Amino acid sequence: MDRSWSSALTRKFLSVTVACAIRHKTDGVAELRLRNSAGTDGMTKPTTFAAIFDNREAAEGFVRRLAEENLGLSINVSSSLANGLGCCKSAGVVRHSVGYSLGFEGLPDNVPNRHAVMLATMCGHGMISQAFAKKMIDFVKEDRRTPEQAIAALGRFCSCGIFNPTRARRIIEDARTKAF
Repeated sequence: MDRSWSSALTRKFLSVTVACAIRHKTDGVAELRLRNSAGTDGMTKPTTFAAIFDNREAAEGFVRRLAEENLGLSINVSSSLANGLGCCKSAGVVRHSVGYSLGFEGLPDNVPNRHAVMLATMCGHGMISQAFAKKMIDFVKEDRRTPEQAIAALGRFCSCGIFNPTRARRIIEDARTKAF
């Protein structure tokens, strides 16, 4: 692999990502993460980026901008099938594959620790335990932690960087008002 080419391409991708993050900040970019590198200067190995959105319009704008740049990169959209297809359609690109997951869309309201399950599954590598998620929910309910502190603690364990703090806040706030 030509490392200078990959570093230049990575820097270009990151500059587009940052520009989109700044542009859509008020519209819902929750977080932008760079993994496996302290920054783009001196980058010598492949790395991954995760841009986490909390609304469809911001995600569609991001995918559209990346398609316009024509960087030749594969973009993974982790979402419902309808939202993923919407992002592709909005950007004028044809999706090339779909990975199905059973997920927790049909999880009944009366399942024990429902909120802990939803928080734990926000890490693609399963690094957030249900027991820890439940503990953070309980701490928030008992006013031993603020939602922000609990979210920060949970997010530290997500090695893939796709933990969505905005969604976590909604789940924790919902858990405050529900008894199961």
